[in-house]
Amino acid sequence: MTSPRSRAACRTMCLKVSSTQKRFVLLP
Repeated sequence: MTSPRSRAACRTMCLKVSSTQKRFVLLP
């Protein structure tokens, strides 16, 4: 059972993680 609020939170968290991963990957 997933509510729209929790789904949005997961989406934001995923975006944050992806952005951080990209940053780390860009680092030499």
